[in-house]
Amino acid sequence: MAASTQTQIDSAAQAWIKLVLKAKSIELQRMLVRREAWQITAELNSGDKASYFLRIDRDALRGEPGTRGLKRESDLMRCLAEHSQIPIPKVLAWSDEHCIAIQSFVSGRADLNNAAPEEQHSVMQHFMDILAEMHQIDVDQFNLEGFELPSTAEEHSLIELDAVDSQVD
Repeated sequence: MAASTQTQIDSAAQAWIKLVLKAKSIELQRMLVRREAWQITAELNSGDKASYFLRIDRDALRGEPGTRGLKRESDLMRCLAEHSQIPIPKVLAWSDEHCIAIQSFVSGRADLNNAAPEEQHSVMQHFMDILAEMHQIDVDQFNLEGFELPSTAEEHSLIELDAVDSQVD
């Protein structure tokens, strides 16, 4: 879970993080997840310590956000948090300048394959319950920019293929 940290995120972005979190200092630790993410351990101005989850959209930083960028994802997460009971990390802040999202940190484990079969089954059942709940949400209520709402299954598949193609090119 650890990697060298302070050289990976520029000082201006770190200053923004400290400002947003009202922190005296921050420690960043690279997380081993599919997309670039960091755990922030912050010493807050109040003297308390707190953990946060940091995501960076490097493509957007290069001016190539793509159709499935982190800003879009963060907007969707905010809507789900506001309009549903879906358990989702809270998006605390977004920076257009640094293409960074700061989220609440949810501790857990990433090695479900090593868990006992009963625990695996319980986690998977809970996941399926959440997925079923997500399918009950009326997405028209969100009015999100950058979200295409396909009218047919074929149209949905083509949008997905375009999104995958844009990541490969």
